[in-house]
Amino acid sequence: MDSESTICPNSTIKGVTVYVKIDHIVGEKLNPKPTDQEIEFNVKAKLEEKKRKSGQITIIFTLIIGTKPSTVKYATKGTATLEGRMEDLEKMLEIDPETKVPHVLNIVYQHVFTSIYLLSTILNAPYPPPDLLYTKEEKMGLPPEEEAIIQPSTEQAMSEPTPIETTEATENPPPATPTEAEVPT
Repeated sequence: MDSESTICPNSTIKGVTVYVKIDHIVGEKLNPKPTDQEIEFNVKAKLEEKKRKSGQITIIFTLIIGTKPSTVKYATKGTATLEGRMEDLEKMLEIDPETKVPHVLNIVYQHVFTSIYLLSTILNAPYPPPDLLYTKEEKMGLPPEEEAIIQPSTEQAMSEPTPIETTEATENPPPATPTEAEVPT
């Protein structure tokens, strides 16, 4: 592995270097009309060990990401090569007790997400969140104590706009892309 992709860079995590190579990616817009319903993403993943040698494990992966309601479907296939000490490689293949997925799958998904995001912009379709495989506690965001500090000031600013803010909001509304409107928060 001598080159590094800009879209899917190599990463070193817990003493293991992971090289992700996407061989196939496809996106299909199943419903051209935007939906008012909240979109839920689900993931079907298959990881299969292809090759194992001293200090290296190669895995073939397939990820299929769909939505409810059925709006868009993404599918990708490729390989992930893990390099490092064998005991560290074994830990990467273990299932995380909180997320119920192998640690390596989170790394593969992070690489695949970037490509899916680009594909979603071409399709003008919703994209899955970058933290889709994490538990609610692990999702990106502020700790609850910091969220509580910021929340009151945000609500006050939103409920009492200044005359300048009101004028800007009515005369020059910010441009919105359809993908931003369709993505659940």
